[in-house]
Amino acid sequence: MSIKASEQGIEIIRQARRDQKWNREDPRWLIQVSKFLDPNSSRNWDSYLNKDIQYLETNVSHIALISMPTWKRFLQGKAVQNDNFNACCKALKLLPVAVAENYNWKPSYGINRESKIVSNLTSYMYGKRDYQKAYSILIDSLPILMNSAEFCVSDDARQGLESAELISRHLLQKVPGKTNLYLCLADLQHSLGNYQKALSYYRKFYSQSFEGESTLRAIIYAAAMNIMLGNYEEATKELENSLLYNQPEIQNQCRHYQSWIAIHQGQFKEAAAILHKNFENFQFFDSAISISGDYHFLGRAYYEMSNFEAAIEMLKKQYDILEKKPDRLGSIAHCFRWMSQCYMKLGNRDQANFYLYASQNNFEQSQACLDKGEMAHIYLQKGKLDLREKNLDIAKENLLQALNIWQKVQYRRGISNCYYALGIACEKQLKWQDSIHYYLKAKAIFKHTRNPDYYKTLSALNRIEKTTGKTIY
Repeated sequence: MSIKASEQGIEIIRQARRDQKWNREDPRWLIQVSKFLDPNSSRNWDSYLNKDIQYLETNVSHIALISMPTWKRFLQGKAVQNDNFNACCKALKLLPVAVAENYNWKPSYGINRESKIVSNLTSYMYGKRDYQKAYSILIDSLPILMNSAEFCVSDDARQGLESAELISRHLLQKVPGKTNLYLCLADLQHSLGNYQKALSYYRKFYSQSFEGESTLRAIIYAAAMNIMLGNYEEATKELENSLLYNQPEIQNQCRHYQSWIAIHQGQFKEAAAILHKNFENFQFFDSAISISGDYHFLGRAYYEMSNFEAAIEMLKKQYDILEKKPDRLGSIAHCFRWMSQCYMKLGNRDQANFYLYASQNNFEQSQACLDKGEMAHIYLQKGKLDLREKNLDIAKENLLQALNIWQKVQYRRGISNCYYALGIACEKQLKWQDSIHYYLKAKAIFKHTRNPDYYKTLSALNRIEKTTGKTIY
């Protein structure tokens, strides 16, 4: 079946291509499209993008899964095969339904409403060129887009959000003075897992905005992005700025993130004390979801203090709140994964496996976590369970799956944990060079983020030195 872009779609495609700053005949486009034509290929498509342009111009016809003439036909709005059309759209970060002529749209979970929003947006943005109307639609529909972001991981959903992000950036040029577009961009980048870009937009918004509640939210979310990136000192500064507003609800949110920082820095007693302070101020919370998050982090604090029974108790309290919220299956998946970790530490493998698979089941039902971060955590936990059961090759497969996801979003804590676990797996297999390679990578990140596991890594490297008789440093 062949499909082509509509007249409006051709303009959208032209704008999206220019936005990436590659000319239409750049061979890298063919590599980008090939990534989406065969996403499960053993070939590392990204490695080709780093090749010299001259090399690609000479060899791309033997590497790529699409030809330059087909790519040009797509850009011109001429009919190409359905698979090629979809892959070309994805390479441009576009939703196919937004650019296709008479596209036979088959909605998946949560996408139909989102696809209509994006189609409407693109129509006013690029077709009718009514920028004020496009701006109004974007602002009004952002909560829907954000809800889709939280509970959907499909490629089509991601393309929809990336299309909305592209439109938001173009609207910055077309509708000057609308600072809340920075907040839209920040939220969209956050949902897409692009934490550094989200941080930049949150800061742009709160440095130019005086909208009270929205400004405070942007400051707190900037702190959250810094935590995700391992910038704990910067996160602390952001939270101190928000505390200047002296609002109880804001203070509770700040304590929530302060506890998160304390946990990441190994200050678990301090984290527990901060969270208990929040429970004392429960009346200031605007929803049960807020307090469920604090139960979760208190559970994690107890976990890190090796009080696993208390951690399970807190996590069960979190679940008691979440089970009444049918739209929170993703959060339940997160809760169950931590319960699995607690039971693993207690040596109860049956319960550990039960809650891990319950976590994965809830995750898959909810289509949660757009950046697939929760799935990465599940892969990591599977890898750790396999390590304990000495299924080393399977453990490494799961750990590499998690590592691949986290590297894409630059989540350093997750990356370092994968490196450390891979070091253990390779050490158990007596693959010394591989083990040293992973331990050194983990050590570098642990040191930068002041993670106490830094010393465990040093101990592991010293152990290998004594075993092999080779000097590592």
